[in-house]
Amino acid sequence: HESHRVLEIENLYWESLVSRVLGNYEECDSYRRLGMQQMESCPPDIIGAWFFFQEARAIERLISRNPCQMSNLIPQARLCYIEALRQASMLEESTSVAELKQRCHTRLAMLHLGCFFHESEITRTQEVVQHDIEEAEKMLEVVNRSSRVQGWPLTEFCRCEYLLARAQQNVRNWQQLHDEYFLESAEEESRTAHDICEKKNFQEMMNFVDAELDEINHLNCI
Repeated sequence: HESHRVLEIENLYWESLVSRVLGNYEECDSYRRLGMQQMESCPPDIIGAWFFFQEARAIERLISRNPCQMSNLIPQARLCYIEALRQASMLEESTSVAELKQRCHTRLAMLHLGCFFHESEITRTQEVVQHDIEEAEKMLEVVNRSSRVQGWPLTEFCRCEYLLARAQQNVRNWQQLHDEYFLESAEEESRTAHDICEKKNFQEMMNFVDAELDEINHLNCI
């Protein structure tokens, strides 16, 4: 399945990156070679678009570690996601292309909401303006339309990311409007994502989801 192959390449990319950061260069080379072998069986045109998606993810991780560079890094990450979407728009529709577009739009929504994946939790900036919340809604609506109208159902992993983005959106709405409905919706979305992670054994994503549930529980106590 081509979507599965792309996810395999993605996982190998991150394992290689982690090994390099830790100084395990032999292990890094091993993962890199495995990734190259996987690429041979993956539609070549999509690799370039996925590369920009991974670049954006790498920059996103830097945002939380270097908050003083946030104003420079956020536009860089956003441009990489947009470039990934531009390249994907020139490709024939397939499950991999649809998945890439859905994940890019979901991640762009998260950026608009001032939320970044960092280690085992989601980091939020202090505040966002109403315009960014509205832009995030547009991004998430694109994903919704892709899966429900255009016939490209979300993979379970994409659905987890999408639910987390919706939860972040509801937390931001709660912060602005102080309506408990939004916090309840955020908790429901996070619990649904938790059930998917448990069923599919998405360990890394489970860490983010559990951290989000802890944060929502904390907000409920405020």
